[in-house]
Amino acid sequence: MNFEPQRKRTTSPRGRAVQEVGTVHGIEGELIRVEVEGDMLVARRAASCLLAPTAGDAVLVVLLESGAAYVLAVLERDAEASSRIVLEGDASIEAPSGKVRVLSREGVEVVTEQEISMIAGRATIQAADAAVSAERLGIFTNAVNAEVGVVKVVAEALDSIADRIFQKAKRVYRVVTEQDNLRAESIDHAAKRTLSMRAEHAIVMAKELVKVDGEQIHLG
Repeated sequence: MNFEPQRKRTTSPRGRAVQEVGTVHGIEGELIRVEVEGDMLVARRAASCLLAPTAGDAVLVVLLESGAAYVLAVLERDAEASSRIVLEGDASIEAPSGKVRVLSREGVEVVTEQEISMIAGRATIQAADAAVSAERLGIFTNAVNAEVGVVKVVAEALDSIADRIFQKAKRVYRVVTEQDNLRAESIDHAAKRTLSMRAEHAIVMAKELVKVDGEQIHLG
């Protein structure tokens, strides 16, 4: 797209800027081609114009005495066209005495090639479905309080390291298809009613003492 030099439009007698309404015809990089009353101008987006213009937009253009032109604002746009808010350099949205809310009916996406950092006194996330995908996931916290209806974990390898683990449940089912190894300094199993152990082969070995105590003992 080639932009031809624009002819200098009339400014006010005192050399002040003149504002015009025009229609965007094309965009190439930072240059915006705007038609104003039959004249084709080459303008740039003003720093205050956060909504990036696109072809077909009705825009407010300011013409300076030097011949430079800037798009100050997008006045009207096709309702079906998408909108982009463009900020140059580092940017921040601040509400020193209030809240900042982002509302969307279809969804919200945050995309960056670098790092996402969130700092808050309290964080709450509510979702009907949630998915987390990461090559490496690290969580560092002093305490975790989780209330979950159903938990399903599918992993190639699962490693847990803790000083203390406490679990309380009505029923616990474990299915190991190959090998189950337990290494401990002391093991204590207590059952209120029945302790049942079945195997094709059972071996009990002790270095010093094996003790079996009961009112009745049946072997064989």
